[in-house]
Amino acid sequence: AVALVPEGGFAYTLAPDAAHGWHNSTLTLNMLGQPQQWSISGKNGRMSITFNRYDAPAESLPEKYTIESGDESSAVLIIKERVRPEKAFTEAQLRLDIPQGTTIRPLPHN
Repeated sequence: AVALVPEGGFAYTLAPDAAHGWHNSTLTLNMLGQPQQWSISGKNGRMSITFNRYDAPAESLPEKYTIESGDESSAVLIIKERVRPEKAFTEAQLRLDIPQGTTIRPLPHN
């Protein structure tokens, strides 16, 4: 479902995802279509990520992220500088060498 937000923009309510334990998930976009907040509530509580202070419209990337998990845990990430690399990363730079004998497990679904 989609709804208009009083400040302008849209709020998309996504269907529950029983496989991941999500009861409610909402993505809010501003009038430019930039994400403002993504929130999820489920059997283990609530988490939300808020995107703030967008830089130049051409870049349209937020400068500040606020992450809240439940009522007790939160974090703020502030992006001070973004630098584009002069050339693309090489395959060797992107390779992740995993030591032999390492057990690889999927992340748990809360």
